[in-house]
Amino acid sequence: MSDEQVRPIDEQLRDDGLAVVALLCEHELQELRYAFAALEYPAIVGFHAGLFCETRLRQRIHEDLVQRLGASLRRILPTYEPCFLCYVVKPPVPEGLVHVHHNFRDTGVGTVPVHRDWSFVDERRAASVNVWIALDDTDVGNGGLHVVPGSHRLPLHARGPGLPMAMEEHSEAIWRDFAVPLALPAGHAVAYDSRLIHGSLPNRSARVRVSVNALCLPVGETMRISYAGPQTPSGFAEVIDVGASWLLEQDFTRPEFLTRAATRVPAGQASFTTSELTSVLRPLPTTVTTS
Repeated sequence: MSDEQVRPIDEQLRDDGLAVVALLCEHELQELRYAFAALEYPAIVGFHAGLFCETRLRQRIHEDLVQRLGASLRRILPTYEPCFLCYVVKPPVPEGLVHVHHNFRDTGVGTVPVHRDWSFVDERRAASVNVWIALDDTDVGNGGLHVVPGSHRLPLHARGPGLPMAMEEHSEAIWRDFAVPLALPAGHAVAYDSRLIHGSLPNRSARVRVSVNALCLPVGETMRISYAGPQTPSGFAEVIDVGASWLLEQDFTRPEFLTRAATRVPAGQASFTTSELTSVLRPLPTTVTTS
């Protein structure tokens, strides 16, 4: 596809729920690799998102990544502001572990089931965007992302701590019929609507796969968290507006925020009917265009 035919990123986000972009040069990539290698990153098996690092390490990583990537993120998303950046790490599958791949769903260590990310704004009027940046060449073999184009248009539901995320009832059909594997060269990124269904299979290569994830909120939009606490009835969610630094301040090993005063609302449907899936989602595309 020629440059003249590539649609603007905001148009791709609106129509498809995602856009693939070339983001970093080789020098920027190498500097990020050095920065990650210098960290005392926790030992992990399978998969780790930096949101769940110890609080001080999480803050230090965020501050460093904002310095390195803030300008590039604002260039591709000028109406958004980066509010939380972290590393996402997927090491190789430990030798000797047995994995069963059944009906397009890998049940082994390192699988991230198809899901939507937590909601961070009032999605009746706005959408947050995640930018997933590959620091290594990524594909199915090392646990690269699978995405479901158009799934951001499925019915809304509250998403956050304590609330349902995975779509177990339809996960096999989603993997088989709608999930597109993204092969991203190092330095490329996929910007995707937080409502987009996505997941990944285990890293079966010999090397750790490292990426950066940047949560971006529309400029001027208040961060809104949804959760289910110990007293939240089934089918409902607690909703509370918080500051932009909320994700940097929480100790997720001590979730006292689950008892904070909040507004209780119906949670909406965490899963979808087969007819909803087939009416909204399109057949698998054969290519993904880079902006």
